[in-house]
Amino acid sequence: MNVVNIHGIHTLTPRQSYGMRNTTLQTTPTIERILFTFGGIALYNMIELLVQIPLRFKTWKGLYFWSLLLSTIGILPYVLGLLFKFFGVIQGYPLVYLAIALIDVGWQLMVTGQSFVLYSRLHLICRSRKVQRAILWMIIANWFISNIPTTVFVFGASSPHPEPYMAPYGVWERLQLCLYFTQEVIISCIYGVEVVKMLKPDLFESSQDTERSRGSVGSSQSFGKRMRSTSTNQRILRHLLWVNIIIIALDVTLLVVEFVGHYEIQTLYKGFVYSGKH
Repeated sequence: MNVVNIHGIHTLTPRQSYGMRNTTLQTTPTIERILFTFGGIALYNMIELLVQIPLRFKTWKGLYFWSLLLSTIGILPYVLGLLFKFFGVIQGYPLVYLAIALIDVGWQLMVTGQSFVLYSRLHLICRSRKVQRAILWMIIANWFISNIPTTVFVFGASSPHPEPYMAPYGVWERLQLCLYFTQEVIISCIYGVEVVKMLKPDLFESSQDTERSRGSVGSSQSFGKRMRSTSTNQRILRHLLWVNIIIIALDVTLLVVEFVGHYEIQTLYKGFVYSGKH
């Protein structure tokens, strides 16, 4: 495949190099425009969120506030690190590790932070402590499974001797993407089920009657009634349902871009997607 780097030098590059062997991106001009577009939109969304978050919160505390703030801040080093590395702003060893560190720190804040954003609001709609604890442990376990190996492999694949790390990184990059996709789908589905229960309680009457006879529903039933009490609350619930459907749809597109072989597009598209999820 004939390609051109940012300096206008035509070269040939492997189809799937995961962008680690070289410190500058070698691609087509069209892909360069796509990368800058996704990166620019992500940074614009980040700036807008950093203005809105302090204004929307009356008190600057709590898991929801801090997870939302940190996941938003993570977009900045993630996008800049990718652009610096792909386009040779930071190149050569050991300086290239600075770009990798920016990418890794930003990615962890952005992706894991988004999971904590979803978790932090879960208690508002799901009153089951067991479900809440299970989601929390899932997020923690996924951090150990996905983030630690990915960090090791990405630094190794960017080292002067990347050969032992290239194949493991290629596999783990896709694995962690699938794991985070599964995690967010599970959380979004819980939101969806609970919203449907509140909007259409008649669909769940038989199971609720059984639980009520055992004295296990209590506060969740009264909470659902309060949320259904006005048309405004119903609009909020429907909006919440659509938001979680959109989150799943965006994650699906992220997987598609990765598995069709456009690693370089997927990385900056991920910044764009996560900046829109907030």
